Amino acid sequence: MISLRPAALDDAFYFFTLRIDPIASLMSRRRAPTWEEHIAWWERTTDLCYIAMLNDARVGTIRLSNDGAVSIIVDPLYRGLGYGPAMLKALEPLAKEAG
Repeated sequence: MISLRPAALDDAFYFFTLRIDPIASLMSRRRAPTWEEHIAWWERTTDLCYIAMLNDARVGTIRLSNDGAVSIIVDPLYRGLGYGPAMLKALEPLAKEAG
């Protein structure tokens, strides 16, 4: 079962490595950021950012932006196993709580 934990500063690099992954970059509406751009965004964002966990393994990231957009990136090691929809389902109660 997928659980979500709030992302911390220590997770910035994990978010970055998934964001610059070639497959994730193809699906994105924006170009992949540089590390400097990413860390500047990370330090100022008010988006809700989570790490998707399966037991003790990180399986991806999920972000709920202030405008309601959801960004899901499944770790390449776990793609194609149904974790994307599971991550979205796990986000639902957190999104409702956040309004």
